[in-house]
Amino acid sequence: MGLPHHPDLGEEGVSQMLFNLALWAVELDARREVAPAAHLYEWPRPLPERNELKEGRKTMNNWNDSALSNFSQWPRSRRALWRELARRNPNDPYAWAMAHRTINGLPLRHLAALADIAGDDHELIVIQKSAQVGVSELLVNLALWAADSGYAGRGNVLFLMPTQNQMDDFAQARFDKAIQDSAYLRSRLQPEPPRRKGADSKRLKRLGNGYIYLRGADSRRQIATVDADLVILDEFDQMGEGVLELARKRLGSSRRGRIIVASTPRLPEAGINALYLQSDQRRYFLTCQTCGLEQALSWPDNVDLEGDR
Repeated sequence: MGLPHHPDLGEEGVSQMLFNLALWAVELDARREVAPAAHLYEWPRPLPERNELKEGRKTMNNWNDSALSNFSQWPRSRRALWRELARRNPNDPYAWAMAHRTINGLPLRHLAALADIAGDDHELIVIQKSAQVGVSELLVNLALWAADSGYAGRGNVLFLMPTQNQMDDFAQARFDKAIQDSAYLRSRLQPEPPRRKGADSKRLKRLGNGYIYLRGADSRRQIATVDADLVILDEFDQMGEGVLELARKRLGSSRRGRIIVASTPRLPEAGINALYLQSDQRRYFLTCQTCGLEQALSWPDNVDLEGDR
């Protein structure tokens, strides 16, 4: 494939066009094992086939040294592109997280299902989920983004878990670690207020222009003192009755209040399942690699107990 001739673009115009193509490649599907978007800058240099990528240096004889050097810079190039996407789309929490978050020093893995949830800006989002699928990390990202970006003019976030003890542990394991692992987030964290030490620091974070209030749903008095723009309820099915209605009231002064409720279901037609049944009931469909059928996974239809299929 050659670069089309556009005599009026000039060198700067061509560079911008190539960068836009790189951004498009990231938006299109960051999950695929394709050649890095950075190589679009070297277009029309031929790109390696998928099997060549897996074999590494042995099959790169057709590339010169500069191409090989760029090949080793995939993570850095992709991060730069995500940062540009986040800059151009400040209201996109998923691009913000992909640009600024790391886990154990590595960039976040792109997951299409989580990207779709993050991009939904409805005033009430209900997430009925299984355990260990990345939703809690998504909720952390949404809270950090809302505070950092000053969502709805203030960026005040109320993040709830069933008990304050759970919330304190979660804050240390997830929020504190997320901030420590990111140079950008560390730069956005405001200094600790005077005389606020110990456990209190786990319950209030000032990030950028906003605040994140980390509360247990077992203390309604602490919930009632927070004016929020975004309320997140994690593990909703373990919370007592009336918490959701109390959370709604905390949005009364917000320009664009939103609630996100997430939980693993415990009983049918109760808790998170009852809320899900009242929603538009979206589900994530996976494509079978063999036959191409798109389907939502379910038990026992997608579980092979015999191991022969």
